[in-house]
Amino acid sequence: MKFGLLIQGPMLSIGRTGKTQDLPLNDPNAISTYNCTSNIQKIINNYNNLFEEVIVSTWDDDFSKTLDFGEGVKIVKTIDKGFDLPNRKGQLSNVDVININNQLRQYITTYEGLKLFRKSEVIIKIRTDQYIDLQSLTRHKIDSGKIYTPYLINNMSYIPDFYFIAKKETIMELFHDLVSIYPLSSSPHINIVLCYAISKYFSKIGVEKEYYSSGETVEKRKIFSYMFENVFAPLPISVYSEITWRGDGFSNPYIESLYSKKYVFSDVNSPFIYSISNTPSLYEEALFKTPDGLIKKRVQKIIRFVFLIFLKAIKRVLF
Repeated sequence: MKFGLLIQGPMLSIGRTGKTQDLPLNDPNAISTYNCTSNIQKIINNYNNLFEEVIVSTWDDDFSKTLDFGEGVKIVKTIDKGFDLPNRKGQLSNVDVININNQLRQYITTYEGLKLFRKSEVIIKIRTDQYIDLQSLTRHKIDSGKIYTPYLINNMSYIPDFYFIAKKETIMELFHDLVSIYPLSSSPHINIVLCYAISKYFSKIGVEKEYYSSGETVEKRKIFSYMFENVFAPLPISVYSEITWRGDGFSNPYIESLYSKKYVFSDVNSPFIYSISNTPSLYEEALFKTPDGLIKKRVQKIIRFVFLIFLKAIKRVLF
């Protein structure tokens, strides 16, 4: 089987590292600035022989002006205009706008890189700021229609997006849909499942469109249940636990936590458990399913108002 490698992301990466990934973002020690070029070169030097094609996909900025990773490595630079959302900013919080902009950067630059593969049958997509054991990944069995991710979390509607493996046509479909469909969630770990589900598996899943952008409901969990059972699958723990992220490996306590019953890898804690009924009651579902929680807020105001009237009535009786 012929493998292709897509290394996607910025040349200058800012964020948490392997050591600080559990720290809150407002912690002054959590954030680091990491130059990715030496990491990319190390990946290519050590693993280039495993791949028919290697493509680096980034955006066109001051940090990507003079890139050269050696003979045969293709580089694609997408013009970064911020991927602003002028028609939706009034409907989203600033955090949502930032999160969705970052998602679109990832989706667009990944899709532009995927278009360049010509000979590869299976694509491994990784980040520019992480060093991963790619030899182990190339040994993993890849089934048609499956998308392989680092791990799953029991009973959680969540997909980690550090790296993906899939047949070329499958991963092309996935990122085509992510580029084409406006994000259904500001979380990339949720949106990646929902967009692919509504585009490719909508009729098979049989859930109305309104639930794809709703809060957590029984119907929405049916979507994730189908996708976890039929599409997304975890990879070995050894690959994930040995990642170097922005220059640092994971802490020992975090690595130990990966063996808890929370996380599911292909070789640890399998099979994956996901309960559709692990949701609010039907009353709560009807109450909270609106994305902005408007109904919830109104009901809470009514409850507070009734409670105050009740207190006043009690005071009149007692005093």
